[in-house]
Amino acid sequence: MIPTKELTENDGEVRPVTGCTTEIGIQFYDKKTFSKKFGISTKTIERRIQYFKNQRGSWRYVQGLDKHYVSCGIIGFKRKELRYFKNEDYSQFLRVYDWHLAGTVRSTICSTAMLARKRMEGLFKALTQRYPNRQILFFYVTEENPGKDGFHNHFVLSVNDGDIKTIVAWMKGYINNISRGQTKFEKTTDTLLEEYRIKENWIEYMVKQMHKLPEAYNWKDHGLPI
Repeated sequence: MIPTKELTENDGEVRPVTGCTTEIGIQFYDKKTFSKKFGISTKTIERRIQYFKNQRGSWRYVQGLDKHYVSCGIIGFKRKELRYFKNEDYSQFLRVYDWHLAGTVRSTICSTAMLARKRMEGLFKALTQRYPNRQILFFYVTEENPGKDGFHNHFVLSVNDGDIKTIVAWMKGYINNISRGQTKFEKTTDTLLEEYRIKENWIEYMVKQMHKLPEAYNWKDHGLPI
């Protein structure tokens, strides 16, 4: 729990606590600081505090008893509300959630960012059709290949109440089916899903180039209560 009393610095000046960072890297701010940083009204912040503070896993969104501190998670993913976010802010937003899988999707025919994005949008749609009763969170970022010969995607995935190994096996099968395709052109393609462990710096690595392609990333969710 975040301490809510004032701290005395070495110079003797008493300064109020405006936020802190947890051991897993989630940053919390007081309402005034959060409102100024992200352009969200204090009334909206308070409404979302009331919603999240009694939810399971509320510690990811709200901390404090007599004074509340909030993380980026209370915003939810709305582009108009994330307009003030920078790459490091997105990493804070994404750290609020429990991710079960991190990976990269590469394809030899994704010569544009739009084609790479379509692969990920199609993958998410197929996931929701395969697992219609699951809560699914999905975030991806499209990047240009180092050799500038095409584009690839990094992603994180969360699926509640499911065997992630089974889901990964299905995803790889789905992607392989896309690669084979039905047309002569598609039969020559090669699409791969590379699976990674979610290490401490994976999220930061994933969002490192978001600013270069501001329209080539997306948050997708399915089955959430809000």
